[in-house]
Amino acid sequence: MTEAAVETPLVGLLQRALRLYGREIRKRLAAHGMSDLPRSGSWVLGTLAGGELGPQELALKLGTSKQGLSRLSQTLVDRGYASRIPDPRDGRRVLLQLTPRGGEAAALVRLAVQSQDARLSGLLGSPAVDRLRQALTRME
Repeated sequence: MTEAAVETPLVGLLQRALRLYGREIRKRLAAHGMSDLPRSGSWVLGTLAGGELGPQELALKLGTSKQGLSRLSQTLVDRGYASRIPDPRDGRRVLLQLTPRGGEAAALVRLAVQSQDARLSGLLGSPAVDRLRQALTRME
């Protein structure tokens, strides 16, 4: 290991990795005419790919406040990535769901992440990436 690698704080390296993942995501989205997706919109789309959610459930899954998510959700609706539908269990509530455009964007994000995961596995080996994933998952 180089001296520079040892001296670089781990948090700085994690931020760099996040930027590399983000760059790959933005590149793929732009190639499909989706450069208007907000940077944090990919987190929302990825979560909604599992099915429609109410604002409170979505905020909880993303680890943010309902208020913080409100503006981003509106932007995703305005740009055609998501839509609001009535909650069939409670007509007073609404759910956020992916539109076809949002589904396409979520798939592109997933491919970009898989590409960067494969790149990391190529550098470290799959067992090391699995251990890293387990360690980061255990952190609170």
